[in-house]
Amino acid sequence: MGELMKEGGSCMLIVPSQYTLQAEIEVMTRLNLPGTFLIDVLSPGRLKTRVFDRAGQPGEIVLDERGKYMVLAEVVEEERENLTIYRASAVSGAQGLVAKLSSLIADMKRSGMNAEELHKRIAQMDERDPAKKKLADAARIFTGYERRMAGRLADGEDVALIMREKMAASGVVRGRHVFIYGFDMITETFARDMLAISKNSDSLTLAVETDENGA
Repeated sequence: MGELMKEGGSCMLIVPSQYTLQAEIEVMTRLNLPGTFLIDVLSPGRLKTRVFDRAGQPGEIVLDERGKYMVLAEVVEEERENLTIYRASAVSGAQGLVAKLSSLIADMKRSGMNAEELHKRIAQMDERDPAKKKLADAARIFTGYERRMAGRLADGEDVALIMREKMAASGVVRGRHVFIYGFDMITETFARDMLAISKNSDSLTLAVETDENGA
C-alpha cells in the first residue's frame, strides 16, 4: 500500500469488523501517515453500507433470521400435505425442520443455486438415491419461499447479491487498489463479494496468514 501511495494510487483495506480500529492505527504507524484519510479501512459490513448509500438501498424489506423463519414456517404449513420425508415433522410443527431448511436454503443461495436449478438437479438423480426424496421436499419448500419473497422481501443472501449488483454503479471501489487481510476463513458469500470487487477495482490483493504454513 505504501508503494502504491507513493505513486499516487488510491487504496482500500478491508478487514474484519473487530479489527478496523487496530488496522487504522497500524496503517498510520507503519506508513507514517498523519491520518487514515488517504486509505479507507472498512469492514465488509461497512463496505456494504457504503455501496447502498451511494447506489440506493434495496427496494425489498430486509428480513432478519427470525423473519426468515416466519416465512419458511408459513410455507411448510402450506406444503405439508405435499411433503414425503419431512411430512411428519411439518405436521407436528417441529421448529428444527424450519431451522434446517433455513440453513439449507442459505447454503444453496450462497452457491448460486435457485429453486429451479435444484429441481433440475433432482430430476437427474437416480431414483434409488435415498437423498432424492429429501431434496425434493426441500426444493418444494424452496420454491414456495422464493414465491413468498419475490419482489417484496429479502434475506441476508439476497442483500449480498443486491450489493454485488450495485457495486459498479456505486463507484465505491472504482480506481482503488483493494487489500483484504485478517480473515481466517473465506466464506462462499465473501468469495463472491471479492470477485465483484476485483471486477470493479484497479486491483485486489488477498493476504492470508497461516500458522506455520499449516493451512
